[in-house]
Amino acid sequence: MTDVKIGSPVRCVRFDASGRYLAVLPASTDNVAVFELDGTTLRPRGHLSTAIAVDVPMATLAFHPRDPIVALASQDRLLGLWDVARATSAAALGDLQQADATRERGYWGLSFSADGQFVESHSLGRGVGERFDWATGQRTSTRFGPGGPMALHSEGRILAVCSVAEMATTTWFAEWLASGVRWYSAELVCWFPVTRVVFGPGAVAFVGGSGATAVQVHDFPSCDVRFVTELDPNPDDVEFPWGVSEALAFTPGGERLFAPGASGEVLALDASTGARQTTWQAHAGLVTTLDVHPHAPLVVSGGADGVVALAHDPGLAWTRRANPGESDAFISRFAPLLGNEPNRGPCTVIEP
Repeated sequence: MTDVKIGSPVRCVRFDASGRYLAVLPASTDNVAVFELDGTTLRPRGHLSTAIAVDVPMATLAFHPRDPIVALASQDRLLGLWDVARATSAAALGDLQQADATRERGYWGLSFSADGQFVESHSLGRGVGERFDWATGQRTSTRFGPGGPMALHSEGRILAVCSVAEMATTTWFAEWLASGVRWYSAELVCWFPVTRVVFGPGAVAFVGGSGATAVQVHDFPSCDVRFVTELDPNPDDVEFPWGVSEALAFTPGGERLFAPGASGEVLALDASTGARQTTWQAHAGLVTTLDVHPHAPLVVSGGADGVVALAHDPGLAWTRRANPGESDAFISRFAPLLGNEPNRGPCTVIEP
């Protein structure tokens, strides 16, 4: 295992599509640390400065599906795109104010569409989603309702949008269209407040509870429940330093699901049954973020202890990411909702 000390709790870790670069987002700075993977060693390449004044720390990041370009968002705005290999800005998006200034938390979800053309984001504070075409500058926005995490399917059009209540989470599905978003009637209920949702091959998974203590996985698109499993109990009822978990990740083929341990363990679960397959101690405290290498059996994690840990998964090898689906035919299983449902407003296309 390779450990790198960052110095503050780690909010987000992400490999780029090639697996060559790793971006690490500390919780308390406005810079992203970049590492290059040399075998199983992480070699520092420096930091990406946003070059845009931010009043609050950055909240999340996401990599382009092909190129080493990373999108960054603070808690109150979508900041821009940076080329990791060249350490230069690719597009400045700092004028895209989205979050309500009176709220403490802004962006929760950030991702690229499957073709890399769009940057998609979701604001926790206002429940607003945006799809930004960074080549043309056109922006489409819609209201997703009460704030909660969201995930984008690998095909780049279908979103899982979570509405978090005190003791449960309702997840709706939506489809990005050229003119906005179409909502579908299928919904999933998790009986705990979800802090992260992710799609895997033929599945959608949720983690939540106090300190991320439960995982629930459904088949997708059938929405049949595969399993609900309790994780290690959180001995001190520890909450995430910023209220949001980034700690849930499928292997590229969907065979295994990695989840956080409240006492610093990374848990590897069978993605079909929820059975615990292996566990390793990665951190001295809460595991806050996870990602898997796209080609090699490597798992990276970040923790509240300020450490980034790179581990070789001892029980499973993988060679590539699962290919995106060839069509969006699965959405025909769902019935479109007519009109604007409660808490889901009309879409607005904003010209550059």
